[in-house]
Amino acid sequence: MEPLRVVPSEPADEARERSLEMIEGAVRLVASGVATRVSLGSIAAAESVAPSAAAIAQRYGVCFALERQPDGRAAILVGPRDVR
Repeated sequence: MEPLRVVPSEPADEARERSLEMIEGAVRLVASGVATRVSLGSIAAAESVAPSAAAIAQRYGVCFALERQPDGRAAILVGPRDVR
């Protein structure tokens, strides 16, 4: 029997930062007019980054939503620009 190997995983803070960077990139695409909407379906811990992501979107004047997918995962929807 082979000994168990420990596979290092990404630290939670690193995953959170990378998720927020991807979300901010999507927000910038919408804010600049390059895209009208962006859907991010594979964001690590979408629920935990949602408050920070919403603040980023608000700062850029872009709509933000967290949507539950049929398989239970959460997707982040960015856009359209908020034209109030």
